[in-house]
Amino acid sequence: MKVKDNILIVTSISDDRSGIEAIKREFEKNHRDFNVIVIDETQYGDDRAATRRSRNRERLIQSVPTLYRRFRSAGTAINVRTKTSPDKRRAAGKKLKGSTRRIYNAVLRFAPDVIVVTSPRLMHETVIAKKRTRFRYPVVGLCENFTLDKAFYNMSADGYIVENADTKNQLTAMGYSSGRVHVLGFPIEESPADVDYVMKMKEHLGLNLNPTVYLSGGTIGSKELFPVFELLLDQGNLINVIVNCGRNENLYNLMLREAERRNADNVKLYVSADVDAEDTLLAADCIITIYDSTLIYRAFLTGIPVIAFAPDNGAEKADLAYLKDKGLIYFAEDYNHVIIGMYDVLQSNLGKQLSENALMRTRPASLRDICTLLASYYRGQPNA
Repeated sequence: MKVKDNILIVTSISDDRSGIEAIKREFEKNHRDFNVIVIDETQYGDDRAATRRSRNRERLIQSVPTLYRRFRSAGTAINVRTKTSPDKRRAAGKKLKGSTRRIYNAVLRFAPDVIVVTSPRLMHETVIAKKRTRFRYPVVGLCENFTLDKAFYNMSADGYIVENADTKNQLTAMGYSSGRVHVLGFPIEESPADVDYVMKMKEHLGLNLNPTVYLSGGTIGSKELFPVFELLLDQGNLINVIVNCGRNENLYNLMLREAERRNADNVKLYVSADVDAEDTLLAADCIITIYDSTLIYRAFLTGIPVIAFAPDNGAEKADLAYLKDKGLIYFAEDYNHVIIGMYDVLQSNLGKQLSENALMRTRPASLRDICTLLASYYRGQPNA
């Protein structure tokens, strides 16, 4: 039986996983010769787990079938790919510390055809591991931002997947090879819901036919959500409110108590673990969210206008400023402007303009194209 080739995705527990999960599903469906492995802090960031694994590291490395297959099929592949002997490579690996060392151990264990990295810190640590141990597996940055986060940029990276040509131009202006930057959008595949489906979704949720707002606090569930939630409740039954509190159960409980205190029967609250949390997005006529690039891109694909507020850092501010300048979102400078923007989007032509601009920009085949690119790294550089 043929042993599958591996693609290793190094991500953070705080990142939105919807794009990564979509990549896994696409490979399972259309690239069955590959196995997608995802690691986060629960694999490389827990010191106790790392200590426990370190006692068995050598045994695990020796027993991994993928390395064995590579060694048999390529003869001296390990020596050629790393430019060092296995003993020297392991000695170099032992000099690494913390999550850098654990990422390197994962690389040794899975011998991936390509390593996909999703954040600046992880790119930095993966590149350090590569430089010090000289492993030759390509490292590719998956940039789920709309502008270039310079902290993510590293000349030693073997490639970048970016959302737009402007980001590619920023990278090449810094001296990075144009041929290694791939403008492919985000790994998300969705399409606008028809009117009948939206009506059925509202009926399923027990909501009336008034405009529905989807309020999101991102993956973690930002505390910035509660003041906006209170303002939305002040609007009475004029609008329905669907809230995704992310992983923040305390925020969920706080909002639940407030909704019960006000006898608000037009409110639906979820945490990200709830099965229906993501599907409820399609019942929305408008999305209000803190910075969440994946959700914003989903909104672009589904044709739902976006109101964004409360960016947390310079990179997020740059992204939202870029999207605002391109006429793709409504940016609210404070909580009151969130409500002003909501009525502008729902009651004027603004919402339609934002949706049309966003739909023209998106790439419907982004997910498929990204997976095809990653699969092309098998035993070599991606195909042109």
